[in-house]
Amino acid sequence: MKVGIGIVCVGDRYLKEFEQIFKPSVVSYAHRHGYDVKIFTSHLDPEHTHIGCISFQKCLVPAAMAEYDVVLVVDADIWLSDSAPALPDPGDKIAIVNEAAQFPKEEYDMIKFVSQPTEYYALADFQLQTDKILNTGFFVCRPALHAQFLREVYDKYIGNAAGHRRWYHYEQACVGYELQTQNRFVLLDNAWNSIYLMYTALGRSVPAVYGLHFAGMGGSTRETELRRYLTTQLPQRLPRWGIRK
Repeated sequence: MKVGIGIVCVGDRYLKEFEQIFKPSVVSYAHRHGYDVKIFTSHLDPEHTHIGCISFQKCLVPAAMAEYDVVLVVDADIWLSDSAPALPDPGDKIAIVNEAAQFPKEEYDMIKFVSQPTEYYALADFQLQTDKILNTGFFVCRPALHAQFLREVYDKYIGNAAGHRRWYHYEQACVGYELQTQNRFVLLDNAWNSIYLMYTALGRSVPAVYGLHFAGMGGSTRETELRRYLTTQLPQRLPRWGIRK
C-alpha cells in the first residue's frame, strides 16, 4: 500500500516555522513507516489566495496526491511522536478526531474558549445536532474514494471563506458538517491529534501522544511549549490505538 503525507504550508513565515519546529518529526515518522511527504508551498487553487482560504485548500490535497492509496492530510503545526505507529487504514470513510472528546464532558465544559458542538456549527451557520467537532488538522483518507467528495465540499463553500468571521474554523465547520450529515467519517483515537492548548487551559500536563497539535498559538510559543513537553514527557509505551469501532 502506497501512503503519503500531505501538508499545506503557504507563506515564508509559516514555512520557516514548520521547517524549524515540526518538519523533522514528520519526516522522521514518514521515514520509519516508508511514507512519502509532500509539502505544498503554493496555493493548490490559485484563484483563491486570500489568507482565509489557505486552510480550506487542504481539501484539495487528496486530488493532488491521487497516486497514493492512503493519504494523511496534516496541518503544519502538528508534531508527530517517535512512538506513533503506522496509520490505520480508513477503509471507505475519512478517519478523523473528535476534538470535543479530548476530555470527559465535564472537563471539556471547563475550557472557556471552546464551543459546544452544536453551537460550534451554528456559529458557521450550520444547523447540526451533534456531540462531535471534527478537527480537520489531521485526517486519513483514500484519494480514490474521497478526493472528489472533498473537492465538492471545497467548491461548495470556498466562496464564503475569504474574510469569513470564523476564519479557519469556517473550513473546519464546513468539512465537519458534510462529513457528519453524509456519514463519511470514522473516529480516530485522540492520541493522533491532541490539542495542546486545551491541556494548558485545564492546567494539565500532556500525556504521551502520537500527534500534538499547537493550533491557536504563535510560532515562538509553539516552539517553547514543544520544548517544554519534550523535556518533561516521561518515556512510556503507548498502546497501539487506531480507529474506534
